Amino acid sequence: MKKSTQQNLFLLAAIGLICVLILVLFSFMMPEKPVFKEGNISNDVNASDPQEDLPVVVIDPGHGGYDEGSSSESGVVEKELNLEIALKVRDLLEENDIHVVMTRDSDEVSWSDDNVEDLQARLDIAANADALMLVSLHCNISEEDPENVKGSEIYVNTSQSDSVALAEALNAQLETLSPALVSRGIKTGQFHLLTYNTLPCVIIEMGFLSNADDVAYLTETDTQDQLCNAIVEGILSQIKTDA
Repeated sequence: MKKSTQQNLFLLAAIGLICVLILVLFSFMMPEKPVFKEGNISNDVNASDPQEDLPVVVIDPGHGGYDEGSSSESGVVEKELNLEIALKVRDLLEENDIHVVMTRDSDEVSWSDDNVEDLQARLDIAANADALMLVSLHCNISEEDPENVKGSEIYVNTSQSDSVALAEALNAQLETLSPALVSRGIKTGQFHLLTYNTLPCVIIEMGFLSNADDVAYLTETDTQDQLCNAIVEGILSQIKTDA
């Protein structure tokens, strides 16, 4: 073999060895591909939401946005008080493993100022949430006899047995607040929210803003908490009954 040929072969062998060394070195520098085993966290977009298995309840703080509702002589505005109590009810329900959908969680509302469209938007939220029930929170007012007319009331469409059962469960808890907050019982209502609902629905008139005693009960922290607990216990009781 000629010397030049030997030199060429040696050069090719050297180049080949260098290439192999580079490949080996590069393989050690590459990050290890993660291996997901059973029980590891997955980035699957279809992974189920833990809340999917929880019962769903819709809480509707009445009025809001353009609609202030009623108000007390001392300046308590219904839409603000409804929301304050509704948020407490939401938190208590979530502590009891209930997934709560709020029709609004601030003073902002996304629907128009048409009253029917407003109420229907709340019903649509409840229907789309696949909820067990819709509980709407309001405050009442009496212009005829503000000093003597006081207490809570629950309005329901009495032709809907599921709604009546919910009203009865809630009223049983509200009655425990008497005499501090008198229960005026269950009343028949023909309101849009009660007529066109597709799931059990009630309107709780939590007290009269025209009555000073009720205003104090609804706004003082301790008694407001008692009311929130009573509403939550009524809801939980009905969920347990239906389970």
